[in-house]
Amino acid sequence: MGRIDFADIIQTAQAQRPELQRVGVQRQQTESKLDLQNNQKAPSVDLTVVGAQDIGQGKDSLNRNELYLGLNIDIPLQRRVVSGRTQAAAANILRLKWERNLLEGRIVAKAANSLFKAHADYQAVLGNEVKLREEENLE
Repeated sequence: MGRIDFADIIQTAQAQRPELQRVGVQRQQTESKLDLQNNQKAPSVDLTVVGAQDIGQGKDSLNRNELYLGLNIDIPLQRRVVSGRTQAAAANILRLKWERNLLEGRIVAKAANSLFKAHADYQAVLGNEVKLREEENLE
């Protein structure tokens, strides 16, 4: 029986497991939520520029061109909700990390168990072949 690379088997098994892919996607989503919550803590500055031009018939003395500028600065004072959401997202990321470690451990255990069973079956087949040859030699 040829050599089997256990690391390759584990890598292939992990790449094919949908649970690990699901946890990876959930972690990306949670990291995006965490980034959003961290962004919500910062003050926001909005600059608005609006231009207008009157067209049509009317008095020539009217100003037909207008430009409006606006600046809005929003400083969050009550940050408890955002801090709570940030902590929840950070805790969820940690939970997903532990869940991924658990799933990877299960995959390694299942792969090792399968290899041990395959090796035991192979040894049993070899033993049966030896017994068969010995019986043929006795006849």
